[in-house]
Amino acid sequence: MSTTKFDDLTLAGKMMHVLDRLAHGEDFNKVVEETGITARVAEALVREQRSSFILIQEGGTSTELYIHAHETEGEAEEDRISCSRDGAYRTSRVIELPGIVAALGEAFYEVAEELLQASHDLEAVTVPDDDDDTDEDDGDSFVEILQHRIRWHLRDNGEVEAPAELPECASEHIERLIRQGFNQGELNVTSEDGDTEFRGWWSIDQK
Repeated sequence: MSTTKFDDLTLAGKMMHVLDRLAHGEDFNKVVEETGITARVAEALVREQRSSFILIQEGGTSTELYIHAHETEGEAEEDRISCSRDGAYRTSRVIELPGIVAALGEAFYEVAEELLQASHDLEAVTVPDDDDDTDEDDGDSFVEILQHRIRWHLRDNGEVEAPAELPECASEHIERLIRQGFNQGELNVTSEDGDTEFRGWWSIDQK
């Protein structure tokens, strides 16, 4: 029987040791606990993941972008020279890709290339036509505070209608929050007689 210590074995040797013990009927949890084999395998896998070195190459048009991956930085730099010499293609600087990311393989590169292509398809979101004034239709009200157009809304409380004008205490509350850097928030207003509470919201209008 071998007298080699478990810690001195290679990863493959450690796995064979564990399998041998399990084959002889030893309890699985006991073997795992005594050898720490799961943690050892995980550590070894992380250690063995090698970094990749990638560069981005421009294609036939400025919107075509491709990723080239290499095992060494030197190979990546040579690829940059080759792209310039053989096709006059522009390339990015070489970027080191951590092994834990490189291990994702094609799944990573496919998504990365989609992101590169999407960066050339940026567009503004269509803004609804402002010709029709909907300020009254949507039930919101407006007030100016600190040179900002504030949109605000208070909900009725049962049969009690919310104030049509923004109470002074609410204006002071909004002003204080704007000075603190906020651009929207909640409103909580009490009626003049103190018996009814109205809740709502406010925001700096972007129109």
